[in-house]
This record gives sequence, C-alpha cells and structure tokens, in this order.
Amino acid sequence: QPVRKLGEFLGEVLLTLFVPGDLSLVQGGPQERRRFLDLTLCKLYPTYLAALSQYQRVLKQRNELLKRGNASELEPWDLLLVQNAGQLMTRRQELAIDLDSRFQQLYRQLSHEDAPLSLTYAPNSTELEADLLRRRAEEFRLRTSLVGPHRDELLVRLGARSLRRFGSQGHQRTAVLALRLAEAEVLTERSGESAMVLLDDCL
Repeated sequence: QPVRKLGEFLGEVLLTLFVPGDLSLVQGGPQERRRFLDLTLCKLYPTYLAALSQYQRVLKQRNELLKRGNASELEPWDLLLVQNAGQLMTRRQELAIDLDSRFQQLYRQLSHEDAPLSLTYAPNSTELEADLLRRRAEEFRLRTSLVGPHRDELLVRLGARSLRRFGSQGHQRTAVLALRLAEAEVLTERSGESAMVLLDDCL
C-alpha cells in the first residue's frame, strides 16, 4: 500500500530503529531529542500527531506576525499557542519519566558499569502565558517565537553533567542504544503488542 504521509505509517508498525546517525540524539542539538520524543509519541497516540501539527501551524503563523512587526493580531495566536502546547508538554513529560528508569537499567546491562545516567524533560517554560508577555519585546526584536515546547529539551546527563559535553564516544553510543531499547519497551507496554527492533551497526 502506498504511504503518502508519515502520519499514515506511524503506529501501523511499532518499530524502533537504531542507526549510526542516532548518535545525534546525544551529540546533536535539542531539536534531535525533541524529534525523538515526538516521533515516539506519534507512534502511540494518533491525537498527539494532530496536536503537534496544529501547534506547528500556530507557531508558523505567529512567527510571520513577529517578522511583520504586527502586534495588534498577536494576542489570539498567543492563546492558541498556549492551548495547543499543553498536550505536547504533558505527554513529553510522561514519556521522559517512563523512559528514564528503563534507560538507566538498560545502560547498566549493556555497559556493565553503574554510571549515573539520567533523562530529564526540561520544558522551555512552565508559565507560558506570563512568559509570552514578558518576552514579547525580545521576540519582536529577534522576529521569532522564543517561548513554547518547540524550544524544550530532553537532558541526557552523566551525574550532574551533560553526556554530550563530558561523555566519551563509547558512553554516548551505549546511551543511545539503551535509549532506543527503552523506547521499544515503552511501545510494547503501552500498545500491548511487541515492538520490532532493528539494529544497524550498533556496536
């Protein structure tokens, strides 16, 4: 069957895939880790994909208004941004907590060492309405939206320090593999069917 949109495929096959490029989940910027959370949630909840798409449409329109310096029309888009952000932030937080304990255990099993690794969801803002008002002048100056879940982070830490900055390549690769296997466990448990795991050059 031809698949014309990603949304038609996500959730049809519960699949976790590890490829060498996945090192970007640790070595790359926050957008890589946000994408990981969002794709995992889209596999589990069709409503999440709809909420994410709607948020992105609102964000795009809001950024256009900021670029044009149009303050008079911004308020209704602020309200829409806040309304659509809630589901994204709640689901991401739940998933990060669920992944964390599995991630830590799998890392210990793979590495045979008791390194204090952890995953923590770090929202860009917990007071969206207030922060949108507080940073409005700055947003108009930079012509882009600075507040919202499009700037959230999933922190991967070794103790109190960033694994990206202070972990060895071996630590990072093992951590990414543990994260992918943790994803498969979550997909399996929440869906009630076994997730498929594909590993390409993982070690």
